[in-house]
Amino acid sequence: GAKNKMIIIKCSFLFADAKVNIITSDVDIKVGNEQLLLCKAGKEADINWQKDGEDIEEDRHVVEKVDETSSKLILKNVDLTDSGTYTCHCDYETHVDDSSIKIYVYEDLNFGETKTYHEFLVNQTVHVPCVVTGKPDVEINWYRDGHLVSNDGRTFVLPNRNLQITNIRKSDHGTFTCVANIKDRSAIKKELDISVVVNVPPTVMIRSEQTNVHAGPDINVTIICLVSGNPKPTIIWTPCSAYRLFR
Repeated sequence: GAKNKMIIIKCSFLFADAKVNIITSDVDIKVGNEQLLLCKAGKEADINWQKDGEDIEEDRHVVEKVDETSSKLILKNVDLTDSGTYTCHCDYETHVDDSSIKIYVYEDLNFGETKTYHEFLVNQTVHVPCVVTGKPDVEINWYRDGHLVSNDGRTFVLPNRNLQITNIRKSDHGTFTCVANIKDRSAIKKELDISVVVNVPPTVMIRSEQTNVHAGPDINVTIICLVSGNPKPTIIWTPCSAYRLFR
């Protein structure tokens, strides 16, 4: 009756008051760093910590009682083996409750000695390397002008993460961006801009009104030399008996 109803309501308040929370500043932790996990039991309780169902190794990490309602776990000098699910168990007088949080430990991304400048000759098939280290696993995507580079028949991202450009064109001249992230953790990422310069050999076309020109002291002759190439060629005029030099 009414008495039983009151007991049920009272019990529900006891359970509601004892909500367990784990508080931390970040769940993604770089190898070698330290991280604090704070467990708040909501009321007086016996609190203990576990990782993946096993008691915490207190010879590596520190468990400290803050007060009768909270406890802290300090993960010190973390390594990849410290990734996992951490659980705070709270034993109240009337019941047991817990809360869990998943911690992900990673080794930071590093582009090492990846070259950021490449020069290629037009019409060649070229490779643009992007060498990245990081753990557990690294994913790489290539971008140009903010757009993802896809395998479109001329550009391919190879299994070794290099960018291959087949029959490179002058229009490929520009900046490509290698974006690396820890696998399944898109927020842990770094990017590197790589400049690609495409050189085009000089081509020359000479225009003149006449094939054979006879010039003298009072005769003006105009000969137009049209040159294309990248970088812009330097033109040197020489007499017919010498070589024409272009560079």
